[in-house]
Amino acid sequence: MEQLYLKTFIANITVQVIERHIVGGIEKIFSPVLINQLSATEVEGFASEPIASKRMRELYKERIKKLKNGQSILRQVIRRGTN
Repeated sequence: MEQLYLKTFIANITVQVIERHIVGGIEKIFSPVLINQLSATEVEGFASEPIASKRMRELYKERIKKLKNGQSILRQVIRRGTN
């Protein structure tokens, strides 16, 4: 029973610390008034992903496309071989 109380106490303290120090004040960060004061460039900078991530995603998309194309070719070759 004592272990349960200890676990509950630790969980409660952890949640309180997170709420107070990490999440606390988040309403100021996402304030509509603050967002309206930002320039279009600033908003775009916050909302967009890094260029490196975009490039990597495009690279992976291209690789997936090539792999799927190769898979399709391989399936055609296998079908021809079994006929």
